[in-house]
This record gives sequence, structure tokens and C-alpha cells, in this order.
Amino acid sequence: MFLGAPQTVQAVGSLTPQAVDATAAVQWGYADGRFAQIVCSFEANSPYQGLVTGTEGQLSVAGVMLPNPQQLTITTASGVEVIDIPSTGNGYGHEVAEVERCLAAGLTESPFIPLDDTIGILDTLDEARRQLGVRYDYAGE
Repeated sequence: MFLGAPQTVQAVGSLTPQAVDATAAVQWGYADGRFAQIVCSFEANSPYQGLVTGTEGQLSVAGVMLPNPQQLTITTASGVEVIDIPSTGNGYGHEVAEVERCLAAGLTESPFIPLDDTIGILDTLDEARRQLGVRYDYAGE
């Protein structure tokens, strides 16, 4: 939602004995020099926070990012704004509400996250999993 599909994906990490990604550090690169870094782990204690920085400020998510972040802090040259985020259940409350809204409106996809965006996200994650050595065996393959 912030940067679009990356041009490059670099992933390193470790797998469990069952070949599940236990730890992953992923960097996405963009032709204009922007980048994103994502780190996740089952094996390490993490603050589970999110931070987006840019030329005019930053957004940070306080509290456990998933399943329920507690606050969004926006910092710019003008100052700091803190927005409380109401709890929405198990962390997928916003997604469930959007699916319900789309179904009630007769929509086959959300205008907020169109199908092409979802496929792009999955393609990016598939490339990171490929680099890590994670493979899902599906019946019939």
C-alpha cells in the first residue's frame, strides 16, 4: 500500500527441521532507491512493531503490531500526533469487516486492496519463500 510491488526481493533466514520459515529478514528494493525491510521470527523475542519513514516524517505502530496494534504515531516537522486504534478482535477484524461490506454491496473485490494487489503481494512473498527454501507440497503437484 505504501510502495507498490518491489523490483527486487532479497531474503535470508532459517528454517525449522520441518522446513518452515522460523526466522526471515526480507528486503524489497525499488528502482528509485526506496526500500522496505521486514523481519519476523518464531525463535526470537521481537517488539512486533512497524515503522514507516519518509522524507517528511514517520509513522510508527505502538504495541504488538499483530494481532492488535494499540496506537499509530505520526511524527512530522509540525509535531507528533497519536491516534488510538480500537481493538478489533483477533487482528483480522478490519479484513473481515471489509469482506462483509463488499459482499453486501455485491462487489467481487475490495477497492482498497484490489485482486491484482493481492496477487502481487503473494508473488513477492512466494519469491521470499523460494529464497529461504520454504516449499509447500500440495496434493496433485
